[in-house]
Amino acid sequence: MTTGQRIAYFRKRAGMTMEELAKAIGVKNSAINKYEKGIVTNIPIERVKLMAAALDVQPEMILDFLSDDPVPSEITSEQLELLTKFSRLSETDQNTIKQMMDFMLSKY
Repeated sequence: MTTGQRIAYFRKRAGMTMEELAKAIGVKNSAINKYEKGIVTNIPIERVKLMAAALDVQPEMILDFLSDDPVPSEITSEQLELLTKFSRLSETDQNTIKQMMDFMLSKY
């Protein structure tokens, strides 16, 4: 999934139009269109941060340096929501959640 596809995915998931996202980050609609279509690929990091805040995701989720497909088709929107919430937790709280999950899975 390209950066533009991720922007479109998260924008739609947030229930926003291109116009609404453009207004939220202070650009024209055409800029969002160009980002999503991959016409503009060198998006300034400050704009990525604004976009991420408007879409309620981490900037890394838009850029995703780790893989080409951060939102595989087999992940449901509910699972993605849980991952997003998990990523916002402190490291200590993430470890607590992992321990709870391990405990719950050990019952099976």
